[in-house]
Order: sequence, then C-alpha cells, then structure tokens
Amino acid sequence: MKIIRPLTIDAGNLTSNIPENDGPEYSAAATYALGAVVINAAGANPTHHAYESLADGNIGHPLDDAAWWLDLGATNRFRMFDQVNGTLTTNGAGTIDVTIDATTRADGLALFGLDATQVHVIVTSASGTIYDETFPLNADTGINSWYEWLTQEVEFQTDLVLTDLPPNQGNDVRVIISGPAAVACGTMVLGQLRDLGSTPFGAKGGITDYSRKDTDDFGNTRLIERAFAKRWSFQPLVEKQQVDSLFRILAQYRATPIVWIGAEEYTSTIIYGWARDWNVAISYPTQSLLSLEIEGLI
Repeated sequence: MKIIRPLTIDAGNLTSNIPENDGPEYSAAATYALGAVVINAAGANPTHHAYESLADGNIGHPLDDAAWWLDLGATNRFRMFDQVNGTLTTNGAGTIDVTIDATTRADGLALFGLDATQVHVIVTSASGTIYDETFPLNADTGINSWYEWLTQEVEFQTDLVLTDLPPNQGNDVRVIISGPAAVACGTMVLGQLRDLGSTPFGAKGGITDYSRKDTDDFGNTRLIERAFAKRWSFQPLVEKQQVDSLFRILAQYRATPIVWIGAEEYTSTIIYGWARDWNVAISYPTQSLLSLEIEGLI
C-alpha cells in the first residue's frame, strides 16, 4: 500500500493552456449588478476564485464580504487543483495541457474524474526528457470473450495513477489530457510516494451514496441523484522499523486529502481522501498491523 503526499500547485509553479476567463477581474471602482460574476486572479493576494454579486449597486465591497459576494469556488484553470473532486477543469477544445515545476521530488501522479481518451505524461530535467509515456484510457476489464468485446459499449477509465515517475528533484512534469471532443479532469495530485506496507487480503471497499428519496404530499416518490464517495478499509502489514515514522506521517496528514493506493492492480482501491480513523497494533515480533479507514472526497 502506498500514499502520494501532494505538492502545493498554484500560479507560481503552474503553466496551463486553460484560460482564466470565468469573468472579468474584480475592480473596487466598478459597480456590479445582481448576478454579475468576477474573478480574483491578479493583484497582491489572488485567490483564483470566481465570485457572484448578491445585489445590485455592488461597489467597493471586498470579495470576502459574504453579504455582497458569493464565492463560487476555483476558476476553471484551478478546479483540478482545489482539493474538491466534484469540481472539474474542462476544455471544449479537446486538450488540457498543464506543466508543474516540481521543486521537490515528485514520483507519484494521480488523476481523478477524467473524461478523456488518453493521458500523455512528459518529465524533463536539466538534462532533457527523462520520461515520456502515453496511457490510453479505454477500459477492457470485465471483457472476457470476443462476443463481449464486440457487443459491449466502449468504456473509459476515470482515474489513473502512476508510481514510476523519475524521483529527481526539480523536474518539470507535463500532463496532457486529450480526447476527440470536450475533456475534463476533477483532481490532479502530484507528489512524493511513501510505502505504508503490504496490503493483505481482506481489504473492504464500497461507496457512500448521497442520493436521497423524496416523497411529495400526494405520495409520489422519486430518487434524487447526488454525488457519492469511495470508502475503503485496509490492514497493511508494517515492518517494525517503520512504525514510528508512519505514525508521524499519518498524524501530519490527518486533515489533508492525499492519494491512497491500496493495490495498484485494482484501480477501485485508489482514493483521494483522508484517513477517517486509524490505529497500529504491534501484533508480531517484526511486524505490526496498521488499520486504516479511508473516506474519499466527493
């Protein structure tokens, strides 16, 4: 089992082909009508968020004044880095092309909420290109015969994780997400891998579904579809000399979304979320049992 400890990705280390044109840049001297949308992408403290005016005659009120402005969340360029898997960076032109200047080691990459047909990853260092791989996203798992191959609809993976990026410090990591039409990415995480131990059989997973049933006054019932989140329980075996270090790391990331990789051969065990509960049992002379309850973000 592994984790990816995320790097901070912001305007300082990001190059993107996605324009920040969700609205005009906010000006304290301008007057905004009800429903007007502005962005804060420049100035001394840019948030790279969009904001909607809550009233007519909105002039001079700062964007953090909740009585006048509604924070709509990250702009399209930064939605794939906003730690919310339910928001999407989209491009109707068929390509999302981003480059991260990784000032520290970054050998793990995870992409969630993909709507695309392939991902191309290029890593360059001071000496040139050191990694160049293309990953088709068409999914053939569950296809067990020629009949199924010919009759079933083509499906595409929505998540992708890579654990073999060169670990050199200071690489540039370029990720090109492409498809024949509009493409989207919910979350991109780039960071340093850490092995938590071997994942024995017995891991349990599922989803938490936030859909609900609604019945009106006449008894008519309908199901209202909402988002869902993954959840998994793991019990990796940890070597004795790793226990104290892992204890510190898990405590450090107790309130931070990170990538959890239960088993690379099972894409369903890859989660972007946090450890809702965990404990260590010193069960054997040379190994301990780490129990993890992981809850994914929507």
